Amino acid sequence: MELETIPRRHPVNASVANSGAISRPLMRCYHMLPSNRKLILFICEALIIFFVYTSLFGMLEKDALPGSQVFALMLLYALAYIAGKLVSLIWLPPLLGMIAAGFVFQKVPFDTYNHNISRQWAFNLRSAAFVIILLQAGLELNTKKIETLDLVAYRLAFLPCVIEIITSTISSHFLMQLPWSWSIMFGFIISGVSSTILFPSLIHVQERTMINKRGLPSFLTATASLNNALSIIGFSAMLAPSFSGNEPTIFVATKFITDFGSGVLGGSIFGYLFCHMLRSQSNSSKKTMLPFYHTALIFLGGFTGLFLAKKFDVLGAGPIICFMLGFITSLIWKGKPQHLEDIKEILNVIWNLIQPIFFGLVGSEVSLDELDTDLGSMILALLIGFECRVLSTTFGSCGGHFSMKNKFFISATWFSKSTLQAAAAPLVLEYASNKETEIKEYAVKVLVGSVLSILITAPIGAVLITKFGPMLLTHENDRSEPDPLEENIAEANNTSFRPRQIEDTYF
Repeated sequence: MELETIPRRHPVNASVANSGAISRPLMRCYHMLPSNRKLILFICEALIIFFVYTSLFGMLEKDALPGSQVFALMLLYALAYIAGKLVSLIWLPPLLGMIAAGFVFQKVPFDTYNHNISRQWAFNLRSAAFVIILLQAGLELNTKKIETLDLVAYRLAFLPCVIEIITSTISSHFLMQLPWSWSIMFGFIISGVSSTILFPSLIHVQERTMINKRGLPSFLTATASLNNALSIIGFSAMLAPSFSGNEPTIFVATKFITDFGSGVLGGSIFGYLFCHMLRSQSNSSKKTMLPFYHTALIFLGGFTGLFLAKKFDVLGAGPIICFMLGFITSLIWKGKPQHLEDIKEILNVIWNLIQPIFFGLVGSEVSLDELDTDLGSMILALLIGFECRVLSTTFGSCGGHFSMKNKFFISATWFSKSTLQAAAAPLVLEYASNKETEIKEYAVKVLVGSVLSILITAPIGAVLITKFGPMLLTHENDRSEPDPLEENIAEANNTSFRPRQIEDTYF
């Protein structure tokens, strides 16, 4: 079977390359450069940032000059954007550069600008990014895809997640001195799998192995969506018990049921109403606009739900509403996959625009003084959870259609952290801002622990996938017969794993 190959990003004249005129180190540096397409995208994005600020300056004038909140936010955005691009040149996740830029932003000479950013605006921008993450998690729960998964897939989706939740809960309780309710919530936060690390790294592996169609990425996508769904639901459910303090058990149980139930009910009702209104227009001549209207409805609806949940002190309902909006959309529109793909594309564009300021604000929340607090204990608690997750992932892949190399590869891809940890932890800190000092200390520990989990696992996961993936993945023409699991997933998707869409989100 002839493999469909992917052309090199920077073709070099063969006679020049073979003549020795270009040394091997220079060739390596040459191929690290971005492609022409990505260079054009970089210029377009830089121009957008410039024109956005000049437009704001034209409208606000003095309120957009240095010393204003608008200027501080635009400066942080630009620094995080540039840092992300620079870090991505060495094939590390851009979010590392963005978080580092946020961390530097609170130091001299940028500390003055950092103080100009109000907590309310920082919370608003992080909340917008969190809504996108939750909507994407709900949309990724493709029921057709999930129905084709066998026992091994469900074991890989839930076993490592549950093991990491249990071990992280126990280790954070005893090593980080968190109460049990906070330890459980921290365990759910840490158990999320990073799609922003997994998917772009898989694209790089596909380029290295010259394989354009592969069942394993689709398999990992399906199982990762189940893993993240469990993490999000568990985190949302534990918000009420964690912030209840010393309230009676009956009160805590009632609040838990109220928060969770209202979130599921509200997200389901509004998700169904949005889908029903738009499905009635699916046969009209202007149906091409439906994905844009649908995206606006679920995004603004989730944003409103998140703020109303904070306003009326039903904290767990907000994230559940956002997640259910995405899930109900995926469930009702599963017969029209193109509509769902269009919604995902629009959300990806919004995510690309907002992620520099999102990760930059996350980095600006962490100070050296906070990192000095129980730093060794935090790292030890995290490493215990990571190690148990890797071991349980290897065990969970036994009995499936995987070679030993595939099992090692899945273990390497299954522990990177980024989006859920970066979004949930600052939200917890914001919810604790008007609570007693003890609650604030717990929230700070959750934030620092979450940021450390990103800094530890994101680069390691990306390097393991990109460097060892080509050695661990089996080529398609090396397999004597197709894997029935991969055939079922490809049939359920009705499309192959498409590198172009995901590659656009990763420079």
